Amino acid sequence: MGEVPRHTPELKLNPKQLNELFVQMAGDTKFHALFDNLYSYREAAIADLCNDAVVGDTNKILATIGEIRTYTSILSIAGEIRGRAPAQESTD
Repeated sequence: MGEVPRHTPELKLNPKQLNELFVQMAGDTKFHALFDNLYSYREAAIADLCNDAVVGDTNKILATIGEIRTYTSILSIAGEIRGRAPAQESTD
């Protein structure tokens, strides 16, 4: 018996729909934790631009820049919803 093909519909959201979803999730602490993690991932990707293994390969540089741009775009939406910039590590 062969494999049964799986047809999962693509998630197609326009920016307005995505914004509405984020507004609904804004009060959830898991929402905040997710975006705090995304902020950390973006910072790690920025640090990767100084890594010799990345700098030595044009494809890795371009992939890292794309990664940073993606995180930045997502975080900008979250920042608007959360009413502030993404949480940064406190120095207290």
